[in-house]
Amino acid sequence: MQTIRALLMGRFSAQPAWALLTEVFIGIGWLRAAVEKLIDPAWWTGQVVTDFVESHLDSSVGWYSAFASEFVVPAATVVALVVVVAQLVAAAGLISGRRLGAAIGIGIFLNLNFMAAGAVNPSAFYLLAQGSLLLWMAERRPTLAARRGLGIAALVAGVLGLISLPFVSTLHPALVIDDPAVMFVTGGILTVLACFRAGVSVASARQRHNPSSEP
Repeated sequence: MQTIRALLMGRFSAQPAWALLTEVFIGIGWLRAAVEKLIDPAWWTGQVVTDFVESHLDSSVGWYSAFASEFVVPAATVVALVVVVAQLVAAAGLISGRRLGAAIGIGIFLNLNFMAAGAVNPSAFYLLAQGSLLLWMAERRPTLAARRGLGIAALVAGVLGLISLPFVSTLHPALVIDDPAVMFVTGGILTVLACFRAGVSVASARQRHNPSSEP
């Protein structure tokens, strides 16, 4: 009982309320998604994955369509297993607070694939929430690894935005939210800016804590 109480106290007192709320909410979302698949027999045959890819070919971002058709569909049963395991791992990490960075990274990877395949909603909003958590974690622990991680995140986001730019199909205010290419371009710009700002904060904090370290 004491151990459980200590774990709960550590989980609920170690972070600000907004971070805890976001982590648990996203974690429950991943858990719900995994359970939904676990109890669906059609998921394990790969049919759901195949149907999803084929029904979203027209709405997926151009550079992802060929990958989905040539690699995801032929390996649909393997993809089905990997997705469920990844969602369970992400859920466990976000809800428990253990291996939080890895859990968020897995969640972001899943959402990037879902969004590229055409499922912008709710993937874009999950990405925003999980990305905000990673930025906060980097600024809270201003290590060299955190600064390098921000640089890698900015590079990946920038590349995804650039390769998605030619596939933007609309700028109509009512339709852009459903265009994955627009979301990748917008998200890429915002992520690069946010990572740059967070990187400046991390470098400044490291300089204050260790004046002899390189900026």
